[in-house]
Amino acid sequence: MMNNMLRYGVRGVQTRICLLTLVVSTLVALAFGSYEYVTALDAEYARLERFAVSQADRVARLLLVPVWNVDRQASMSIIDTEMDDERVHAVIVYDEGGSIFIGRQRGSGGVLVNTSRSIPRGEFIVTSRPLRQGSLRFATLQLYVTPEYVHRTMKDNVVAAVMHMLALELVLVLGILLVVRRSLIVPLSALTAWVRRESPLYDYGTRIPKQADDELGELVDSMNGMLSEIEKRDRMLNDHSKHLEKLVAERTQELEHARHTAEQASKAKGDFVASMSHELRTPMNAIIGMIEIALKTELTVKQREYLTIIRSSARSLLGVVNDILDISKIEAQKMELEHIPFSTQEMLEEVTDLFRERVGMKGVELVLDIEADVPAVLVGDPLRLKQVLVNLVTNAFKFTKQGEVRIRVAVGSRSQDVVQLEFSVRDTGLGIGEEARNRLFDTFSQAEGSTARLFGGSGLGLSIARELVRLMGGTITVASEPGKGSDFRFTGRFSLPVEAVEARHHRTGEAPRGRVLLVEDNESNRLVMTRMLERLGYDCDALQDGYTAYERLKRQAALYDLILLDWRLPGVDGLEVLEKLRAEKQPLPPVFMMTAFGREAELERAEELGVASFLSKPVKLSSLSDAIRAMRGEMTPEEQTDTAMIRQFDGMRALLVEDNIINRHVALDMLQDMGFSVVSAEHGEEALAVLDDVEPPSGPGFDVVFMDIQMPVMDGIEATRVIRQHPRWRHIPIIAMTAHVMSEDRDKALEAGMNDYVTKPVDRMMLLQVLQRHVGEHAARAAEDGARRIRQSFDARSEHLQEHNILHMHGMGVAGAEQEGAVGGVSSGHAGAGVPEQGTDIISDGGPDGVPPMPARLPGLILEEGVDRLGGKQDIYFEILKKFAEVYAQAADAVRQAAEQDHRDVVAEKAHAIAGAAANISAGELRESALALERAARDGAPMELELEQFAYWLEQVVRSIGVLKSRMRPVPDAPEDGMHP
Repeated sequence: MMNNMLRYGVRGVQTRICLLTLVVSTLVALAFGSYEYVTALDAEYARLERFAVSQADRVARLLLVPVWNVDRQASMSIIDTEMDDERVHAVIVYDEGGSIFIGRQRGSGGVLVNTSRSIPRGEFIVTSRPLRQGSLRFATLQLYVTPEYVHRTMKDNVVAAVMHMLALELVLVLGILLVVRRSLIVPLSALTAWVRRESPLYDYGTRIPKQADDELGELVDSMNGMLSEIEKRDRMLNDHSKHLEKLVAERTQELEHARHTAEQASKAKGDFVASMSHELRTPMNAIIGMIEIALKTELTVKQREYLTIIRSSARSLLGVVNDILDISKIEAQKMELEHIPFSTQEMLEEVTDLFRERVGMKGVELVLDIEADVPAVLVGDPLRLKQVLVNLVTNAFKFTKQGEVRIRVAVGSRSQDVVQLEFSVRDTGLGIGEEARNRLFDTFSQAEGSTARLFGGSGLGLSIARELVRLMGGTITVASEPGKGSDFRFTGRFSLPVEAVEARHHRTGEAPRGRVLLVEDNESNRLVMTRMLERLGYDCDALQDGYTAYERLKRQAALYDLILLDWRLPGVDGLEVLEKLRAEKQPLPPVFMMTAFGREAELERAEELGVASFLSKPVKLSSLSDAIRAMRGEMTPEEQTDTAMIRQFDGMRALLVEDNIINRHVALDMLQDMGFSVVSAEHGEEALAVLDDVEPPSGPGFDVVFMDIQMPVMDGIEATRVIRQHPRWRHIPIIAMTAHVMSEDRDKALEAGMNDYVTKPVDRMMLLQVLQRHVGEHAARAAEDGARRIRQSFDARSEHLQEHNILHMHGMGVAGAEQEGAVGGVSSGHAGAGVPEQGTDIISDGGPDGVPPMPARLPGLILEEGVDRLGGKQDIYFEILKKFAEVYAQAADAVRQAAEQDHRDVVAEKAHAIAGAAANISAGELRESALALERAARDGAPMELELEQFAYWLEQVVRSIGVLKSRMRPVPDAPEDGMHP
């Protein structure tokens, strides 16, 4: 019994019955005991009152004579005798004047004689009796009886009653438990043990033994009946299962035979197709190669025409052979896609490059329109994607005699690591009827029977494209009407690389601003070119014909920094416009000529007219950006940024107000890298003290103040208001640097008197732009000096490259190549030392003193971004990471403790500080979780989930920093003989 009670605890039946019995019996005993106690107490008090009356009467009779005779000794003797009874507290005789004649009080320590001392009042029964001689009342007796005796007696009685009650309760509980155990617990335990023993055996033929004809016996009968039904159905299921197994075995044998036969047939077909494709491709490649050689020799016009026709036919036949091989792979389900990173822009530009000759020959415009939000780098199969696009563009050119072919790429949907792109190839050609559209993607099918005769083709391309698109996780559709062209659309799912480096967009998006005149007759090309120029930072005026361009430039050429002129324009072409303007000696900005033609005589003519650059159509964004930079004599934007920022603000003084040590370290290094002399303060009050100490009466000593918003002691808003009220400081530019990103936070900062606002993590280019807007003429002069140094550096590097090319032409390039290999290679003595695990990208060539390079990412940290934010200074970034781990390793416990104590202001303050520090070390997930925790704390919302996320990402970041510490130990130098020590 005790084992069961300990096993189940309060949930056990025995324990519950025991507790119920104890509670009920205790309540009943208390009720009856209380009644008995009150009754006995009343009886004892009544008995005490009767004692007081009888005792007073007796003492009065005894004291009558001694008191009348004023015999105090005799009176005192009587009183002492009465005081022997512990119930009597005091006996006092008062004379006719009210004074005490004689008496004694328990605990007073003496006799009361001829005194007016009063008797202490309390819980006494007081009985008075007059002393008379005849009718003369000469004294009064007062007898004080105390109830303490009654209380003491009742207490002893209560203790004895409680002990008896507990003994009775114990006997009662044990009796009830024995009865319940025998009639209920034991049968239930036996039933449970039987079920536990028989359940794993799945033997539904056994039955539960019945012990009594009561409710439990009825339960056993019901369970035995259920077992009988289960046994019957189990027998039926087993019979049916055996029958199904027999049928499955027969069908499996038949299917295996059919599969074997199909595999043999498929293998035979595949072997035949592979063999035939090889047998056909080998001579076809030889034929095409020999034709290419023959076309380079001296030939008659007829011979060249015949060979050109043969080459075209051979290429068509080779394309058919390749298509048949692809169809064979698809049918055999052996077509597999690669999964490699590739540049979206470069892949699409490679597609357009294949059709430059057709654009020139047919006069059909080819437009490449890439939406700005399309990722620059994708992970997928670029070859197969290009194959689909080339097939669709080939068909578009095949059926389009005039107008345009437009390739458009846009984002359909995007998640954290996957993007779905929407591709469109639209033409202005013949179009396709509804009946032909329904079978367009079938194998060996074309729009109509005469298509193959008129335009060539096997009808395999679109069916292959459909299967390739399906393998990419997308679909392909067509919208078309006869005479209105066709629009082929397909989608594809691509992974995003771990490091989504938007290098091309960042590089091109940093081109200098200016105004461009674009002259292009094709509307789609105008739209795409305008978008390109806007991405490069230019304002664009677009015109569609040469005459309008001539009139505009004749009057307003000075408004433009660059002219993009199409060669072929309706009415007056681009060269004619340029000739007229040059003949009139009209000053013009640099002119870029866009053309799909490349005839040598016309190119020479254009160069004579001062064309700065030629852009082949369709114009590529990279080509346009490179041409603009070459025109301006500039290096790449990365080199411009790194060089210009180094000393752009030499001689300027900055006050940095930031309470977080990590954020202060990052900002301090960034500002010093720009040339600032920086003084730092940890809060607004300290900043005011610094200003008061440093600022001379004659003028401001600081050129700019960088102010965090949320700080202890005095926040940035209050400090800014004080600064703006001070006549000596009110003109200093104040720039907010804070993790607050909401628009209301920005408005609050600007209303307080701040000049501008940058969010953490601070982007260097954004900070540079803000400084150039607010610091003043000194910054403009520094920028001009920086640009001049860049140009000088660029000129020097160009001279070096020219010299290198000359040496290379004279046979000295081998030494240069060997030297380059020595620089770029890895010493055998350091093979594998300090290098991250396989597959992890490297973001730098290492730090000083042999420190190995960092990996690009670790859990919770984008190290590449953090190093880039500090201008590539890996060692400084590493020190900041170590400081972060040192300061915030235990921060989660402190935040959790504050949350448990409901100190939401403390939680918000700590989360805000860590969010800012996390942003500066490129811990994006930690920053977001800290901001979410800060919002929850300030809004009074539940914080449990946000706190768990915050603690998780903080742990990840600290752990990654620990891993980085172990990796970043300096690599020991290898011995001179190249062997390891």
